[in-house]
Amino acid sequence: MTGVFPCIDGCVSLPPEEILHKFKAGEFPDKTFSRLYAWWLGIPTTQALIIQFRHKKADACYSVTPDSGDFLVRHNYYIIVYDFRTHFENLEQWMKEKKTRPRPVRCTRADITEQLEKTVERGCAFTDDFFIHVNVRFPRYIHLLCTSNGDKTYIDCSDDFDAAHGTRNTSLCVVQGKKVVVNETAVPDTLAVKAARYTESLTQFIGGGTTCEFSLVDGNLYFYTGQRSCSREVTLPDLYTKNMRVISPGVIRGIIMHVDKASLPDIVEKISKTNQKYVFLAEKPYSEFVDILTFAQGFIFNEGSMLCHLAILLREKGIPARMIPLSGYKDGDTIILE
Repeated sequence: MTGVFPCIDGCVSLPPEEILHKFKAGEFPDKTFSRLYAWWLGIPTTQALIIQFRHKKADACYSVTPDSGDFLVRHNYYIIVYDFRTHFENLEQWMKEKKTRPRPVRCTRADITEQLEKTVERGCAFTDDFFIHVNVRFPRYIHLLCTSNGDKTYIDCSDDFDAAHGTRNTSLCVVQGKKVVVNETAVPDTLAVKAARYTESLTQFIGGGTTCEFSLVDGNLYFYTGQRSCSREVTLPDLYTKNMRVISPGVIRGIIMHVDKASLPDIVEKISKTNQKYVFLAEKPYSEFVDILTFAQGFIFNEGSMLCHLAILLREKGIPARMIPLSGYKDGDTIILE
């Protein structure tokens, strides 16, 4: 491994003041900053390595915890995550160019070198300067997506990491102060309050709209990443009833069209010719639906996550969305949802 990335031999653990300085100077993006700084905030985390690339070359390696040791051969399972400097003003151009950043990659000790090289190759195809995070992966765990909004922290829970991409359903927990006011999950209230406190702590550094991710393993929380997920403040309404949840506020008004991932290219081609706008009805908030945001007057999902990537993007762009289990709307129906 060190033959492929020599900088790993010189892996260092940065002091907190240097991590914070690099973040404020724009040298560390949100994910990299949060991953390195969590340890110094007393937020439980696992060992991990962060490799920095400048001009598509491995330039430096940082240890998330004070000791890195034989990290790359110590564990059985890993997950590789890509990070880069991003601003929401880039979204429109990226969507137009169909640019997508490399997705997280699961691997084992046996194939980590191969998968790391592939991730770097994909990263270099996307941008010149970026970071690669190599994290411990747990075979069985509960994945938590958390965001503090106003005086509440919203927590989406799933047994699958891909909940962040809208491909898995989630259950909801809401923490207000030190009290759990809604808990539809299997996460104990005490741990939910801890996750909320950790999220609030990082939000103070990164800014409003920060979403933090944790793994819950054998009753223990481990921090995974934190990122400012939108550039404007959006208050999530207190509408999380059994029959409907507000993913993005606003009135939904328009003509219904069913969409799914499989037929998305055909749908894009069809509506691009007319520029007609619709209220899209879909099973879940899949990330691939970014391709039809231009034509959306709103979204209705049967299930999914309030904190997945598409849900966050809908709030950022001000596109109203609801989650309504087993909604019976049909193509061509005209609806108004206040």
